[in-house]
Amino acid sequence: MESYLKTTFAQMKADGFAYEVAETRAVSDVVKEQGEYRCYVENYIVMVMKDKRIFSTSYMLGFYNETSKRWSFVEAKEMKNTGSIIAYFPDFKTNLDIPENTMKMEDI
Repeated sequence: MESYLKTTFAQMKADGFAYEVAETRAVSDVVKEQGEYRCYVENYIVMVMKDKRIFSTSYMLGFYNETSKRWSFVEAKEMKNTGSIIAYFPDFKTNLDIPENTMKMEDI
């Protein structure tokens, strides 16, 4: 896997891929739901690939484990009704109003 990732990233770099911005912009209020602390984190990324600039805003859903005193994060969209992970957590519910991911591209 390590070799595959190195090769993939080397090819992306050779093709002109680069991150221009990668930042965490906001963290929601921390709430306690279903016996655990939760929040979501807004991430903003600007990438360049060949002749395109890509602007992406996405959200991670955080779960705090009180035993290990650690936060774990998953892509929030995957925990929504149409997500690929939600099937493994049939009792999961949240009142957090998590925004939809956005992405736009422009020619450069």
